[in-house]
Parts: sequence; C-alpha cells; structure tokens
Amino acid sequence: METPNPGQEALIRRSFHLAETAPVPKLTPLEGGITNNSFRFSLGGQDYIMREPGRDTETYLNRFQEAEVYKIVSSLGISDEVVALEPETGRKISKFWNSARTCDGGKPEEVRACMAALRALHRMELRAPHDYDLFRMNRIFISFLPETSWYDDHDEIQKRCMNMEPVLAKYKKYAILSHCDAVPENFLFIDEENGPELRIIDWEYAGNHDPAIDVSMFCNSAFYDDEALNKLMRCYLEGREPDPEFRLRVYGYLALIGLFFSNWAEHVYSPEEDVREYGGLQYHYAREYSREFWELLPEVTECD
Repeated sequence: METPNPGQEALIRRSFHLAETAPVPKLTPLEGGITNNSFRFSLGGQDYIMREPGRDTETYLNRFQEAEVYKIVSSLGISDEVVALEPETGRKISKFWNSARTCDGGKPEEVRACMAALRALHRMELRAPHDYDLFRMNRIFISFLPETSWYDDHDEIQKRCMNMEPVLAKYKKYAILSHCDAVPENFLFIDEENGPELRIIDWEYAGNHDPAIDVSMFCNSAFYDDEALNKLMRCYLEGREPDPEFRLRVYGYLALIGLFFSNWAEHVYSPEEDVREYGGLQYHYAREYSREFWELLPEVTECD
C-alpha cells in the first residue's frame, strides 16, 4: 500500500469533504491498463479507484473533453460512477464494484452482451462537443518514434495506413458519440440481485466518430483473428453479414489502431517495460488490415 501524494490526497479530501485532521486512506496499486496507473482505496465502507494519468497522456488525451462526455453519459446508467474528475491533472475517482468482472472475449455470450451494449449506445445517436481523431492520435506517436523502427517495412505500412485518411473522411457522416476504447476490459459485468448489470467504463478517448471504430477496438484488444472478427461483425449487426462498406470501415480503423499501439510500444519500451510482444501483435493488425482495406476499396467504390 502507498501513501497518497499531495495531489491525490487533496483530491480525496475535497471529494469526500474530509477535514484536514482526518486520516486519508492508503492506496493499493492495481495491475492492468496501458494508459494510466490505477489505485484502490476504501472509505466509509465503500471501495474506490483512483486514476493517475500515465506517461505522455497529456499530449494526446484532453481531460476537459472527457469531463464533457461524462456529463452526457453519467445519467444514463451505462458508465462507471465517477465521484470526481480533475481535468487539470487527469485524476479521477470512481466507485469500485467488488462483484464486477471484465468481459472475457472468448465467451460468446459475454461478447454478445457487449455488442448489444454498443448497439444501444450508438442507437441513442448522442453527440459530444468534440470529435475523436484517430489520424491525429497516430501523428502524435509518429513524432515520438525512434529513428530506427523495430520493423523493416514500417515506413511502407505507416504510409499505407495514413493514406486512408481521405477515404475514411467520407464516413464522418456517420459520426456520433462513440467510446473509442471499447476493449473487453472496459466492459464490466456487475452481479446484482436481479442478475448481472453491464457497464462500459473509462470514457477518456470518447468523442464523435464513425461508430464502427468500437467494433474494431474490441477486436484489436481481444486479439481476434479474421474468423473471430467476422463473427464479431455479424454479432454487432445482429446476425447480418457485413456489407463491403462496413467491412472497409472496420478494417481501416483496425489497421490505424494497430499502428497507434505499435508506435506507442516502440515509444515506451524499456528493459523494465518490455512491450515488444504486444507491439508486434499490434503491428500485425496494421500490416494485415491496411492491406485488406486497399484490396477491398475497389469493390466498395464500385457500389457507390
């Protein structure tokens, strides 16, 4: 357990109206997550999670925009229950559900529930005051890259991915509030008296975007192969086969997400944080699905 740093202590005191003389709970570090550091603490018989922003997050995440998103979703009963969000520092305190478990991407019934939750979100057609820009995110991490990449064909694959921008721009017409980090770990099944309740947590990337990105992100983090991706798309589409346009959109975002996280891995790598295997898996998505994107594009163009 750790003693809160001054900023963490101040946020806890402010959020729970603790007197200056009142003791502040210790923090227990939690494993998991690649963007932030998380800590668990207890106060008044309830457990909470404190988020401490990770390395470089201030360069690509706007916490004021995150706060705007929580204003939209917090009353809908679909998100984490946020006690405090400090946009200036990126710290967040939210309720911890002791009975919660994250989605297992290998269990079809749980995947179906997650896709149903995404469909329900998308059908609300909510809109945030801001857009999510996956190309901007990639440009930021391209600027962080070392001179020599781990991959001999990196320049080619990066160009193949980034050249998608004018093609995918036409699908901005579909833009609605999307989670944009819809990984299985961000879907919580909470055991309640009337059965499990599903919540989608951690909306820090959320913004207006073509909602197909949420299908791509789920596939990416579950490390699905092509067969599993096809099943996931049909699941999201309630059993329908994806048409070429939907497939093109999912392929494009999947490649761009892979490029982003493979570049992130090269940037943060150190002997203490060996993310080469993870980066390689992500680079596979960038390479393979950028190829599939450009191979499929003529068929989509013919249908326009």
